[in-house]
Amino acid sequence: MAGGVYALLVGINDYGGRFDPLAGCLNDVDGFRELLLDLVPRPMLWTRELRDAEATRQAVIDGFTGHLARAGAGDAAVFCFSGYGSMEPGGEHRTIVCADSRTPGVPDLVVGEINALIGQVTAGGAHVLVVLDCGHAGCGTGQPGVRVRGVLPNPEPRRIAYAAEQGGGPPRVVLSACGPTQPALELPIDGRQQGAFSAMLRQSLAVRGPTFAYWAQLGWACHSVTQLVHGQEPVGYAVPPAAMDEPTFGGVVRPRPPGARLERYRDRWWIDVGSVHGIPPPLDGWTTVVAVRPPQPDGAPPLGRARVSEVESRHCRVTVDPGWDPDPSLRYPATVVDLPLPPARFRLDGDPAATALVRAHLADSPHVHETHVHEAHDDEAHVRETHDHEAHDHETHDHETHVHETRDRELSGEDGDFVVSARHGWLTIAGADGTPLAAPVPATPEGAAVLRDRLDHLGRWQVIKRLDNPVSTIARGQVRLHLTKPRHGALPKSFSSWPKPGRDHPVHLGYHPTGNGWSANPGRLSLGNSTGRPLYCALLTLADDFRIHDQLLPTRLIPPRSSVDITEAAGGILKHHGEGRTPVDEWWKIIASEQPFDSAAFGLPHLGEPVIARSAAVRNSRSVLNRLAVQAVTRDPVVEPDGGPEWATALLTVHHRLAGGPGREE
Repeated sequence: MAGGVYALLVGINDYGGRFDPLAGCLNDVDGFRELLLDLVPRPMLWTRELRDAEATRQAVIDGFTGHLARAGAGDAAVFCFSGYGSMEPGGEHRTIVCADSRTPGVPDLVVGEINALIGQVTAGGAHVLVVLDCGHAGCGTGQPGVRVRGVLPNPEPRRIAYAAEQGGGPPRVVLSACGPTQPALELPIDGRQQGAFSAMLRQSLAVRGPTFAYWAQLGWACHSVTQLVHGQEPVGYAVPPAAMDEPTFGGVVRPRPPGARLERYRDRWWIDVGSVHGIPPPLDGWTTVVAVRPPQPDGAPPLGRARVSEVESRHCRVTVDPGWDPDPSLRYPATVVDLPLPPARFRLDGDPAATALVRAHLADSPHVHETHVHEAHDDEAHVRETHDHEAHDHETHDHETHVHETRDRELSGEDGDFVVSARHGWLTIAGADGTPLAAPVPATPEGAAVLRDRLDHLGRWQVIKRLDNPVSTIARGQVRLHLTKPRHGALPKSFSSWPKPGRDHPVHLGYHPTGNGWSANPGRLSLGNSTGRPLYCALLTLADDFRIHDQLLPTRLIPPRSSVDITEAAGGILKHHGEGRTPVDEWWKIIASEQPFDSAAFGLPHLGEPVIARSAAVRNSRSVLNRLAVQAVTRDPVVEPDGGPEWATALLTVHHRLAGGPGREE
């Protein structure tokens, strides 16, 4: 990070009845705040928000002189406005309409006046970016849900000389929602009302990152806006013009590096990742724990640990373990060494007597627990019943940045991983889509005990399937499965690898007829490590019969930029699927770590078979992944982890198909 970012974010939906209310301006403010929190380290970001009635003309002026003017050389000052715009009579000067504009004695704020305020900011050497999501022409669209952010000029003109709007004045970059005679529109985007320009500009910044030049960000946003609405084309200019070639924020903001960092902010310790990055909230006494390394690790052991106490959208408040005293002026890299493993959920319905029988047996099991919102949680639960009336609300507030997050999660029947039905004297377990997972058992005490054991198994299987490090520096795709097919007839040699960037792409494995039946599609399967560090890697199979095994690749050290061939190991498994003659779907889970681990610790037998006890060596291991495996399978207490290795997982969906049959290989 080269410097700090000072942001003044202004959004006005409610103009006190003087104009029709808007609906997307506060959402724009929230969106820009979240974007900045994601791009800028928290100690280097200072924001001030003016929302609705707070955004008076004087408050906006004070925001420039008292907040943005604090930015100095090497810093960036950002002014974002979402609300109504207009023009001075005669169409010579554009204005923004503040919350109290056009009340007695309070005119609009003219862009020329804003330029004069910018001059006070740039006097200290700061880079200035202005984003205006408002129009300067009042007109309607006639489209439902679409509102225009422009009103007619104030009929009372002012005789004031203004600084030039373009081509002169202080250095700055200005990105505007539209040209002077075009409308700036807001409409529902991704489920909420937003300014078309604000939404698309934020999307460009999120996808392209801050290193792209202003002209590239504007071009991408302009193209996206014109695909959404008609008659609006975002525009921009810079003083001097060459500033449009600079990276966004003038190069002050650099791409966020992978991983997590510990930092001091407002007398508290935080890590710079949160729920949007995949950090789960504390659960039943378990929480995410990070090992904190020196700022320049160079193989040095961790300095200490920090534990998550509160999860926000993009940050987590943590408590630092006793025994070390981190320097508040430094940012420390941190790696996840423990995290809560949320149990799988199931929905129970059916005959009252039978469901009561099931609940009684679930209460007796340390792994299966029916949970109500008002009850204390049980640390031992693998599977929990989900009720339609359950909800979880979480709200945090930060007075400096006005961070106000609300998480409202409805745990309805659709959210359950499994469905348990107790009807007509039988108990059945099905997937969330209703597909039966095992044969029904009688609604008797003996049958309910069998059901309990099956749910326990399914809960373990689901926890292992979902296990992941949300903020690893081992990036997605750096450890990959490769399939190389040799030249066959007129078909050229081909190469595929998984996981692929972006959304999940299934692995398709086909089978061809031979003289002895069906055989696996010819080709070489390997697992590759493209990083510059050696990694211990394993490939688990999560079969459709709820077995988990490591026959494809038990834990093996793969050197940097190397791969290990698994063709022979996979051959028997693939041939077995081919001989079944029916399509099979399963999952292969890649696990990679800087620290050794026992992949067999994740193993599970077929559904209905007893789980083999973990060895004393595994139960007492201080390996991060061995500990997580023990927790996933047994929920037993474990010893503290050793070290702070980076680790990661990737889940691949694998389709086994017969050549020429339904769902054949693509």
